[in-house]
Amino acid sequence: MTAANAGGTVDVTTARGPVAGVRRIKSYASPVVGDVVVVLTNANGNWVVVGTLA
Repeated sequence: MTAANAGGTVDVTTARGPVAGVRRIKSYASPVVGDVVVVLTNANGNWVVVGTLA
């Protein structure tokens, strides 16, 4: 995770490149820059961060 934004979104860097404004689930309440996160995508191109890895 490269940035924690207002409004419940974060910026991430993936194998596909950087992705800005990815929504995060409510339980991932305290994102920290540098977190290694789990990102899910769907066929419509929507992205969501579901939390961090240990």
